[in-house]
Amino acid sequence: MVNGRELPHWHVVTRKADGSWEYEDTISFAMSPEELDQELAELESGYCDWRGGLLRMEWLDGDEAKSIMNEHFRE
Repeated sequence: MVNGRELPHWHVVTRKADGSWEYEDTISFAMSPEELDQELAELESGYCDWRGGLLRMEWLDGDEAKSIMNEHFRE
């Protein structure tokens, strides 16, 4: 590996006004080391900027995350 570094990899699912789901899978490749430090600090605080707004996030452990996935994303 050359010049290895951490990069945020987002998997975001949002519910639209019409009740349908929108899925986004992105990786933040173009950020500078300073921008990465800022983004990681925001994530650690439980907040992040998303589409011009501030989102509050909760970090879930494996069992909690699995329960939420099963409850909200059944096929």
